[in-house]
Amino acid sequence: MPKLIPAVDPDDIGVDSERMIAKALMRTLPDHCVVYHSYPWLRPDRNDRTGNVTLSEGEVDFLIIHPDFGLLVLEVKGGQVWYDSGTREWKRRSGLEGEKVIKDPFEQARRNTHFLVERIRESAYPAEQYLPYAYGYAAVFPHCVYSGPTPPGAEPVIVWDGRDLDALDKHVEKALKAWCRGEKPRPLDKGAMQTVQRAISPAFRLSPALFRMIESEEERLVRLTDEQLRLLDILSAHERVVVQGVAGSGKTMLARTQAARFAEAGRKTLFLCYNKGLAGWVEQSLPDHLRDRITVRHFHRLCNEKAHEAGLPFDPAMAGDRNFWMEIAPEILLEGVSATEERFDAIVVDEGQDFHPDWWLPIESINAKGEGGPLYIFCDPAQNLFIEGESRYPVEAPPLNLTLNCRNTKNIASTCSRILGVSIATSSHAPDGTEVKQLTYPNRKEGRQIVKDELDAWIKRGRLSSAQVAIMTPVKKEKTILEGLDSLGPHKLTDDYAAWQAGMGILVTTIRAFKGLEADAVILLDAQEIERSSHMSNADYYVGCSRAKHLLTVARLTS
Repeated sequence: MPKLIPAVDPDDIGVDSERMIAKALMRTLPDHCVVYHSYPWLRPDRNDRTGNVTLSEGEVDFLIIHPDFGLLVLEVKGGQVWYDSGTREWKRRSGLEGEKVIKDPFEQARRNTHFLVERIRESAYPAEQYLPYAYGYAAVFPHCVYSGPTPPGAEPVIVWDGRDLDALDKHVEKALKAWCRGEKPRPLDKGAMQTVQRAISPAFRLSPALFRMIESEEERLVRLTDEQLRLLDILSAHERVVVQGVAGSGKTMLARTQAARFAEAGRKTLFLCYNKGLAGWVEQSLPDHLRDRITVRHFHRLCNEKAHEAGLPFDPAMAGDRNFWMEIAPEILLEGVSATEERFDAIVVDEGQDFHPDWWLPIESINAKGEGGPLYIFCDPAQNLFIEGESRYPVEAPPLNLTLNCRNTKNIASTCSRILGVSIATSSHAPDGTEVKQLTYPNRKEGRQIVKDELDAWIKRGRLSSAQVAIMTPVKKEKTILEGLDSLGPHKLTDDYAAWQAGMGILVTTIRAFKGLEADAVILLDAQEIERSSHMSNADYYVGCSRAKHLLTVARLTS
């Protein structure tokens, strides 16, 4: 078997198309070959617009070093891919994104080859114009079969498809013979093989980058989340459904996908949730072609809008009155719906556990078919932060349960299990992830330093973006150790969700305001022991921890 660098089991490669190619290369190439996978590169280039030298980056899907024939860069494009000769664009269709323009695979391969050849030449053969052995590139489309003439920048010998995977060794040989600038390819002896690997190996001697670790874990979690989509196929024959699931079981993803399915079927669809931040995120994530068919609202915004449409009073001065939001606002919604004509063909509700039983009457009234109309409710009883007692839903069929966590790493899911006192199942394929940190601080000054140290580790050294990091607290920022701070060292803090998602700062928010959302890395701050906190219930603690996908630090003030 050839040598694969990094030395991983090809079955563990997260991207399906690259996993297929890695397995095919390992199966067909001779043992003395070396294959680099997912080789990242970075180099300084002159910016033609500004005249400054800026950094340019790329990633080589596969670099094959064949001692008998030379070096071949392989670009992999998975999924439903095609070339539009009319616009000279490459396109791909996938999931909710629909049709999307992608980079030219042959131009990517050419650019990657140029970088690698220059790095090897400058390192090992500075006096030569070319490398002394054959080198070139090819592109492979494992999920497709191509026919007809090849597009500009390509020749049949460097275009491979799903039919070629069992003979990649032959295709590598043919491609390198075609790229050969002499009569025949010059073999690489042991010394030449070592020279090539020394020239490119510094990138693989670096300590693992935190952002790469998260990318790898994310690919595995995305594969698990995709498996949950099969549930919607099972439920397709049912119009009224309740889906219960543990935190991280993909409920919001399923809710959004079901709303899209209703819309794709021509139904005017309402997506309802409790949390304002979640509504904003779902709305932003909708594909453009469905935006006029799906209305996304959090419940109390819907109440407000219908009140204004019907000319009914909706006094913001009563915002602090729990009775107003729990009882009066839904009554206004019911009256507003009765006075207006807008109805929806289907309704999807996320965070259903936070909807008071009395709210379902006005929600059903806005359904074009009333109490018999299409209604999908997604909920988690363990995340009930606002309703006293057990939630009730207007669906007769028993709920379907999702018991598999596919959002969090095993370490974070295990922490959530301990909080609930029940076992939350994770897939055997889920990443273990980094251990959850439990930190304490004796005073405000040291608490702030702990937070800054974590942000430095994640952002400055780990290369995460601020849009991947959130700080959550049981109470508003003004009542925490971050009171009065707009930044911590170089790290800007924000309470604006749009600014956070745009990478303009690290979000500081309450646990309840962030419910339904997620972040790659989370600091749960001022998380006092449950029995000593008047602001934090066990459910709050569970919700807060479960928001973290990959990294979680819990920081507490010592007694």
